[in-house]
Amino acid sequence: MLCPSCKTEIPEGKMYCPSCGHAIQIVPDFEPDIEEQLELSRSDIEVVMTDTNAVENAGKKADDTIETGNGENGGETKEIVISDDRETDTSAIDRIIERQKERTAKKISLRIRVLSAIALIVAGTVIFVTVKNILSDRYSIHMQEAVDLMAKDQYDAAYEEYLIASKKENITDEDRHKASLGAANAAFLAGRNEDAVELLNDILAEDPEKTDAYEQLIRIYEAEGDTVAINDLIASCPVSEIYEKYKDYIILPPEFSEKGGEFEEDVTVLLTAADGVSDIYYTLDGKEPDENSKKYTEPVVLGEGDHIISAVCVNKKGYLSPVVTEEYVITYIRPESPKVEPSGGLKTVPDNITVSSPEGTEVYYTTDGSDPDTDSSLYEGEIPMPLGKSTFKFISADEKGNMSEPTEVSYNLNMAAAFTPADGINYLIVTLVGNGTLLDTQGHAPSVTGTYGYECNSCYSSGSRIYYMIYETYENGAKPESTGNIYALDFKTLELYRAKRGDDGNFTFEMFY
Repeated sequence: MLCPSCKTEIPEGKMYCPSCGHAIQIVPDFEPDIEEQLELSRSDIEVVMTDTNAVENAGKKADDTIETGNGENGGETKEIVISDDRETDTSAIDRIIERQKERTAKKISLRIRVLSAIALIVAGTVIFVTVKNILSDRYSIHMQEAVDLMAKDQYDAAYEEYLIASKKENITDEDRHKASLGAANAAFLAGRNEDAVELLNDILAEDPEKTDAYEQLIRIYEAEGDTVAINDLIASCPVSEIYEKYKDYIILPPEFSEKGGEFEEDVTVLLTAADGVSDIYYTLDGKEPDENSKKYTEPVVLGEGDHIISAVCVNKKGYLSPVVTEEYVITYIRPESPKVEPSGGLKTVPDNITVSSPEGTEVYYTTDGSDPDTDSSLYEGEIPMPLGKSTFKFISADEKGNMSEPTEVSYNLNMAAAFTPADGINYLIVTLVGNGTLLDTQGHAPSVTGTYGYECNSCYSSGSRIYYMIYETYENGAKPESTGNIYALDFKTLELYRAKRGDDGNFTFEMFY
């Protein structure tokens, strides 16, 4: 505060100037409205007092005296002369009412101003909040927030911000693409590959030429090791630069020479790689093949039954093609079973066993009860009937190896003869020793180290003759093997013959001396 006299700065709290000694009069602060109201109140009081005295003194005579002091205590006495014809002044009350109205109007005006100020403050607050919300809802705000979150490795939160930005209205297609691509990248980094792939496929569905979407998808598939997905993606890509950049991923599946289906004979399947250089691996058990499966080196031959071939190509980079699977059901057309005569049963005289089969087939048989196959004994013509009990099984087999169901027959030959099969063998050995074919009855022969043996277990009927059939074997420290020599002994005349099969498969007999 400055001194009003010498303009010197007066320290706070001092009541006089330290320079010139001028006394400082402190004037309290006041509110104009309050002061005005106080002034009005004083005026009203004065008016009321004046007007009230005037009313009370109305009608008094002029000589009447009114005391206005304290009388004996020194009060002053004034003498008021009131004219008899003076009327009461009623305008004072009207002035009081008028003043009250003015004060009420001022109070209302003040309240209106206060309420208006409050309304302005509220409106401003609403506008501020609304503008703030609008600004915070802008595309660029969410994009920047997403970028900041990515920098902090908060990928899930960044993904959500990118998604919000991508769904904003009134933004360009390019801005929407940037937001979607950013969301896919954030999802991938967050380990949400399915969400990322779905976003990127949506982008390509709208615009198949978005190069960055292809690259992002390939990045995800590479991380997952899914070369088949990359192969499919690149193969369908219309963008030449993408195709050229990633064409090494493309590997076509192997080709089958024979498609799957139903067959009546063996099927030979050849597998080839489309590029001519990729390796092929395959399985036959329905499992999915890979580079650890059986490598294809030669055609696959399939016989009767159900077969599943699954194959895959593996190129030089180690990328696998899609797997191709073909199923083959091979059911052979079996030839008819052979017909056998006689049909079996008890026999007292031998009947030669004859077999007939469909044209183009051969007959194989066994005598030990097992099922025959193409490695069993070949039927060449009439078969001598075994002595005693016997069981035969016959099959027909075509040139492809298709075999019929077996035909089974059993015989029981009980024949009355003057001598036994053992007698017939002894008679043959004595004859062979006698003509020098054998050195002794033990079966030794000139110029050989082994021994010959003879078996007789069947009979053959030719016309009116019945022969014991004697088969020669040779043994040299191992299992006896047939020499192919067959002798026939007429068990009625004891005539000895050499037996051979003719061109028709039946036996012919030549006298043996």
